[in-house]
Order: sequence, then structure tokens, then C-alpha cells
Amino acid sequence: MPARKLLPALLLPAMLATASLGAGADARRPAPDTDRLERIAAASRAQWAAQRGDAWAALHARASGPMASLLRAPGVDLVGVGPRGRPLVLITHNVGAAASVSTDAVWPGGWTGLELTGAGPAGEMALWDGGVVRTTHQEFTGRVTIADGQTNVINHATHVAGTMIAAGVDPAARGMSFAGQVDSYFWDQDEAEMAAAAAAGLRLSNHSYGWVAGWIYGAGGEDAWYWFGEPAISETEDAGFGFYASGSADWDAIAHAAPGYLIVKSAGNDRDDTGPEPGAGHYIWDSGAGDWIWSTTPRAPDGGDDGFDTIPYRGNAKNILTVGAVFDVPGGWTVPADVQASAFTGWGPTDDGRIKPDLVANGVTLYSPLAGSDTEYGSYSGTSMSAPSVTGSLNLILQQYRTLQGDAPLASTLKAVALHTASEAGPGWGPDYMFGWGLLNTAGAALLVADHADGGARIDEGSLAPGATEELLMYHAGSGKLKVTVAWTDPAGEPPAWSLDPPDPVLVHDLELRVERVEDGTVFLPWVLDPANPALAATTGVNFRDNVEQVDATGAGSGLYRVTVSHAGTLAGPQAYSLVQTGLQPVPTGAPDVARAPGTRLLGAAPNPFNPRTEVALAVARGGPARVEVFDTRGRRVAVLHDGSLAAGEHRLAWDGRDQAGQPAAAGVYLVRLRAAGSTDVLRIALVK
Repeated sequence: MPARKLLPALLLPAMLATASLGAGADARRPAPDTDRLERIAAASRAQWAAQRGDAWAALHARASGPMASLLRAPGVDLVGVGPRGRPLVLITHNVGAAASVSTDAVWPGGWTGLELTGAGPAGEMALWDGGVVRTTHQEFTGRVTIADGQTNVINHATHVAGTMIAAGVDPAARGMSFAGQVDSYFWDQDEAEMAAAAAAGLRLSNHSYGWVAGWIYGAGGEDAWYWFGEPAISETEDAGFGFYASGSADWDAIAHAAPGYLIVKSAGNDRDDTGPEPGAGHYIWDSGAGDWIWSTTPRAPDGGDDGFDTIPYRGNAKNILTVGAVFDVPGGWTVPADVQASAFTGWGPTDDGRIKPDLVANGVTLYSPLAGSDTEYGSYSGTSMSAPSVTGSLNLILQQYRTLQGDAPLASTLKAVALHTASEAGPGWGPDYMFGWGLLNTAGAALLVADHADGGARIDEGSLAPGATEELLMYHAGSGKLKVTVAWTDPAGEPPAWSLDPPDPVLVHDLELRVERVEDGTVFLPWVLDPANPALAATTGVNFRDNVEQVDATGAGSGLYRVTVSHAGTLAGPQAYSLVQTGLQPVPTGAPDVARAPGTRLLGAAPNPFNPRTEVALAVARGGPARVEVFDTRGRRVAVLHDGSLAAGEHRLAWDGRDQAGQPAAAGVYLVRLRAAGSTDVLRIALVK
């Protein structure tokens, strides 16, 4: 069986994973590829230098005209000139968070009793921004480090850092991880710095900015609208929205090389950018002229008539957590209608139909430190504010997980826990292209991690080999939720040719999650969305787009359930994945028998109890494929006794008490499962030592 990252056996007597922490455990878990991260950093530095040549310097030197006006707009920075001769412009995503996402419930004194503060080692949480944080602000008390030597202190970076880690000197400004530490970087050469920091142990980073797409309003001297689309591609829509660009692939490559590092990014604030009034003009970039020129061609608002497809460029990366903004939820979530999208927050889908944003958090009128003095505060709105709410909250979960499990989680685990426990939002049940998987629920995530550490068998970090199927045999008591989520850090995809809305899939490893009710063979499929009709509610089916899949079988009834993780297509190598579940437990001793076809059954085992060998007797009603497997009571497959054809009649199969690796199995109760002739039967046996 593929190796798994496991938790201490004393903490988890009944869990999905199989080994305990100790010598060699980390070797079976994906580790950072530091050599690859160094190569990514070097390539990024070279690319950055190439974009900042004479053309960039000339544009920066302009003291008047539309380029100078654009660069005077708040939060705007010309960072290079691209290969098609177009200016590369970054912008910050500006326009009571802790209660909205239930983070206050996990703080000391909160109703969960978990007492989380976010205190953790330096170098594990960082932010990149259009300047750096005012480190001397009274809310930070030495917990912010300027990691790249920059000195341009700005309000935006300081506000973002405050949302993440402000101590609460002013109680209204308390950050999510109020005892945490953060490294502050200027966004110049962010990818090279991200790769280097990930190689050194970075676990979470916040990016409340992005490449400009669609409409933006200039300021100072040339007050006017600018349109960043390319008329040669489309006269009405900027192709950057929903597009999986080279920068998206670069971030996916960094995440894939550093499987413990989760990148959190704002979705952007483009959905309410409408452009000029009908008949009024605007600037567009003319690469031939090397300048902005005036145009009166009518163009669509960003997102067209319905607001969908308004997340640009890097926000469409697969392995990151893209965060949208909603209004405050006073008192916390109670029903989906509590969650109302802001007018500006970006919506999906990506061009290939993936679910974005991943989730949402409060991003409207957040109060936090500012950079004017050590005691200045202010309120900002934007996905710039919702993203650090999530980053700081997830740091609480990261530190809690390490404390309980002895090691930090994979990034895919942190992401799976956050999406699995998110509070429902939107017009229909399941994910959507407006709110993603829902509103961050920090309390729900923290309670899941705590339950897992108490033996609740809630989290499994596994690895799927090419051609393999991982499966778990578990029991559902019939009440409450029955939900399973799997997430994985996918290899970087191939960016499609630059065009409008290319549907080319960018998923590389297509894992498949299924939940089967053993009694009658009913298979429950994951949620899927229809990108051609983005406003429609989710249905279920085969998900071939996303590197997150979730099956919700709530209400399916009590009994045995088989959870499988397999793959479609090919895998280039073993694929690590993270599985999170609610409602399943190890098979109890008194579980009812499962359905069996007449004449197809397990007849017994002799001896039973046994040591070290037993023979299992079975009968098959009709000849054909048959599979006989041994599971432990946690649901893990231990051995396969037969996988092939069996003739009708009775048979005997021996088990020598060893697992699939040839190692002696531990003493305890095991489940023998027969699948043949369209039915299933289960028999309990006991290995004694």
C-alpha cells in the first residue's frame, strides 16, 4: 500500500493512516525539492531582469501623459514590459472579520476551548505587497521582519499584516494570528523570493495584489479610463480574465516543488469595473506606438452582464487558495443567505471551468493598522483584506496541527480542511463560481483537526501510485453528515496559447474520488459545475477539471461505505493527496451484515482467532471476477488474498498474517471482504500474538 504521513499511535487508536511518526516516516512523505526551487528562483530572477530593460526604463521616466497618470493611481506599479511589448502593471486589491469566519471562536476564551494564538516559528508566514510593513507599529512588537531589505513602508502592506497578526492593542484591530510572526517582502521579484523562502521552510504566504486586467481608472493630470485588453484578441473582453498564464503555472510549479507551502491570493476587485459612459473615450495600449492611445470603441464591463469570469491571471493557479470578498457576517454564519458577495469581488470560472474563487471571507470595511505612525489605524475594503483574514486564520490551524500531530500538514491538507469545513454560501448547495466552496469556518476546521487527534479518523495524507486505487472501508451510523473531500498539489499545467477563453484543461493528474454504499453498490459522485452556465447550481458527476473533489452523501443511510481514490489518464509518478471526511468511522463490532447474493458469502475462517495463519472459506454463486481483501478496523487495506476469476462453488484462501509489504500485521481484529457476483460480504477475524 502507498505510504502515508501518520500521526502518533497513542493519539489515534482508530485513524485512517497506518504508521506512526518516527525514523523514516518523513521519507515516505513528499518533501520540498530544494534543487528545483533554486532553479525556479534563478529562472524567475532572469525573467524579471529581462522585463526591466530600456523599454521599462523609458516608460518609468515619463513625467506626463497617460503613462505617468496611470502610475499615479493608488496601488499601481509598472514592474516590467512583457514579450508582446505591453506594460506589466501590478495593483493592490483595495477598494469585524474574525467573527465572520469564526476565528474568534478558537482564540483564548472562545466557545471551542481551543485557545489558539498563532504563535509559531519565524519564517513560516510571509506577505508580499507593493511596499513593506511599518514594523514599529504598536500592534507588531517585533513580530514583523523586513526580509528583503526594502524601506518603502506603505499603508496597504501594514493593513494586510495587521489583519494577519495585529496583537489587539486596539481590540477592534486584533489580527487572526495575534501572536504570529510574518516576513514582509516588496512584490519586486516575488516568485524568486517565494521559491527561496519555500526552500527555507515557508508554509503560508499572502498576496493581496495582481496583474491589472480589464478596466482601471487613472489619476492625476489625465483622469481617464484605461483598458488593458488587447483588441487583436477581443475588442470587448480582456483575455486575461480566467486565463491560466505562465505566471499561474509558475506559482503552481513553486507549490508543487514545496508540498508544505500554501499560497493565498486575493481574487481581485474587477467585477464592478464598468469603464466609461457610452460614447466616452478611454486609453488602450498600442505596442507599435509604444504608448497609450485614445479610443472610443465600445467595450464590455469587466464580467459582462453577469459578473462571471473576472479573476485574472495568477488567481487562476490550481494549487493556491484564491479568496473572494463578502460583507461582514455579524455574530457569525447561521444560514447560507448570511453570506453576501461584495460588489467588487472577482468571480470564476477559470477558462477551463475550474472552481474559483476557492472560498470567501470578509473583505468590506476591515479596521487595521496603517503606516502613518505607530498608532494609526484605518478601514479598507477589498479582496486585499479578505485574503489576509484567511492567511492569518489558516496559520492558527497550521500551528494547532503541528502541536497535535508532531509535524506541519501538507499544503493540500490545509486546503482540504479549509474547503471541507467551509460554511455553505450561494444560491444552491455545493460549490459555485461566486463563493467557491463557501465562507471560511476557522472553528469548524480547528474542531476537525482536534477530533482527528482524538481518534476521529478525519484526515488521511496518502500517495497514489500510477495505476493504483486507494480504498478505505468505513461505517456510517446514519445520522449527521457524510462528506468526503480530497485535494492534491498538481504538477504545473501547460498554459494555452494566448487567446480569449481557451477551454484547454490544465489539470495534469486527474484523481477520482468515489464513495460507494456497500449494501447495494450505489456510487456517490463528486460535485461538478457547468462553466457554460456559470450561474447554475452544482450537480454531481465526473470531475475532470479540479484538483479538489468532494462527495456529499449525507442522508444515504447507515452501513458500510467504501471510499476510493483512483485516477483517470496517467500519472507521471506517485501523487500525494489529502483526504478529509465527516461521518465515517471504523467498522464497529456490532455493525449489521451487508447484502449478499444467494450462494455468495464468506463461510468462515479457521482457525479464528489465529496466529500466524488462517484459511478463509467462501462460496461464489456464479463464476467470474472476485476480489478478497483484508482490512484493519481503521479501514486500511492490509492484504489482498485474491483478485481475479473464481469458478462457481466453494473456495479456501490462506492469509499468513502479513501485510502487503510482507511485514507481520499487528495483533487485532481484521475484516475480510468478498466482492463477487454483484454482492459483498464481510467477515471478522482476530490475529493474536
